[in-house]
Amino acid sequence: MSKKLICLLLSLIMVLSVCLAGCSKKSDDEVEKDIADKASASAMTLSMWLMSEEPVSDETAAMIEDAVNALTEKKFKTRLELHYATPGEYYNKLDAAFAERETVPGVISTPTVSEDGAEETVVNEWGLIEIKYPTISSCQVDLFYLGGLDNYNKYMEQGLLTNMLSELSGTAEEITKYVPAAFLDSMNSYNKSQTGKAGTYAIPNSTAIGEYTYMLLSKEALSAAYRLTGNYSAYTSLTCENVQDFIQFVCNEKNGLSSRYYPIYTNMEEYELLATNLQYWGVDAAGELSDAFSVLGGYFNSSANYLDTNAYARITNLFENETYIAEMEALLQYKMNSYFGSAEDQANKKFAVGYIQDTLANATDKYGDEYVILPMAAPRLTEEDLFANMFAVSTYTSSTPRSMEILTYLNTNVEFRNLILYGIEGEHYDLVESDVENRLGQSYQVAKRRNESYKLAAEKTGNTSIAYPLDTDVVTIRDNMVSQNLDAKVSLSLGFNHNYDGFVIDAASMQAVRALSDQIWQQYLACQSLEEFNTFVANAKAAIAESLDVQKHIDHDHGIDSVTQKELECDKTCGSLKCVYDAWLIKMEIVSK
Repeated sequence: MSKKLICLLLSLIMVLSVCLAGCSKKSDDEVEKDIADKASASAMTLSMWLMSEEPVSDETAAMIEDAVNALTEKKFKTRLELHYATPGEYYNKLDAAFAERETVPGVISTPTVSEDGAEETVVNEWGLIEIKYPTISSCQVDLFYLGGLDNYNKYMEQGLLTNMLSELSGTAEEITKYVPAAFLDSMNSYNKSQTGKAGTYAIPNSTAIGEYTYMLLSKEALSAAYRLTGNYSAYTSLTCENVQDFIQFVCNEKNGLSSRYYPIYTNMEEYELLATNLQYWGVDAAGELSDAFSVLGGYFNSSANYLDTNAYARITNLFENETYIAEMEALLQYKMNSYFGSAEDQANKKFAVGYIQDTLANATDKYGDEYVILPMAAPRLTEEDLFANMFAVSTYTSSTPRSMEILTYLNTNVEFRNLILYGIEGEHYDLVESDVENRLGQSYQVAKRRNESYKLAAEKTGNTSIAYPLDTDVVTIRDNMVSQNLDAKVSLSLGFNHNYDGFVIDAASMQAVRALSDQIWQQYLACQSLEEFNTFVANAKAAIAESLDVQKHIDHDHGIDSVTQKELECDKTCGSLKCVYDAWLIKMEIVSK
């Protein structure tokens, strides 16, 4: 049966249904008007701005747009105009559109209406009545991709981001089932920390949060040493006694392992090896908070989370903490014994112990067969993770609820999600079976690009947990991402800045602390013996004690566990980091009241 005949039959059925629904018999013109009115009641055209990795030709863009609208017009009576731009040009084009939009009134053109008030319709090639969707200006921005905290702050300050918080309990409630609560809750908390009011002005794309800190133990070496019992609770850190004993066993030539293994591999900086559950407090040369080594720091419970009462990392002098000093000494001994291996060792041998930061998917794929993988610290959601990739709704949008319907669809519907990401199956990519099976014995499906004519990044185009993995990805990356995000904790300093309730940090003194920290760290790296280390520790303690700048930032004890904001009476010009931090803890209601 021809397409035209099928469509005419469908049209007849629609006409009959409308006729039967009426209280009296209607003329053909009245029936056609009813069909048109019902179809056009909520017809709308929106624009969606996307960042592409490579330029998208007009022909390809039109092809994708037609496929997208076949879905959105049917489901939402919404037509989308897609705008693509590469990373180098994206924000310039977006800013130009916003600038032009400010000068153009009435961007959305309503359908032409006849004298009797009926909206304009057209008859398609098969003779069916269709609504004529409104046309929009090329400068209209409804939904747009947004990446990075700087860009987020820029568009917030310009008043271009719509607060979607109320929509997440209404039109877009389904998003909350697909985007981790850590993302959405932290977005609200961040805005509260900056403005005093919770709000969701962008929806973070669901991606893997942070990285675990893992210890890797060779199964073969463990089996030789302990017959691989399966109880690894005694392996608590890279420098703990049990790990040191295990390394000694591997290095003993009598055990036959040293020819095949070098002791330790890591992809972490030295100061990070001392900070598995430790927050360094310091700034960089620009005055921004930094995770680099600092003499100021605080340990926290590995299960602690953002806004957990009294779970924050206190600001203390690390050189008064004997645990920290002991770990520095053990790490120095590893270096003195060349346990981290030479370039030749790393090229020709396996490692016995690994201490790395990585995602669950990558660590399992790379090391799962040969190593016992022990998590030492959960991933931490930082501002960098939270604001890396988002979608926002412009304050110029012609409809926030309709934009949120599309954004919800992008985050929850597999077909629409993969269409935006990969294009049209059979044209731009093929869906193929991998050689990896899931728990049910079914092969994972992966996307294999046919060409580079349509190339977008998964993390920049929506919820990655429902996107097909590429054939070049770790096949189980999506499953592992969900598990990783459930384990993730939120950084204890997310949203903290240098100015709260009138407290302003003494920038000059913090730069002095940074300079002292850099000097002490270089002195540690220069140690060649335990004797030199002991001298180093004594000198570092003396230098810290003599530093008025260090003392300034740790001396103010507000009894923060029980204090109220009213009781935090400190000279707001003192510039102490601890005073500013305590004010933030109180404002965010992290501490007990």
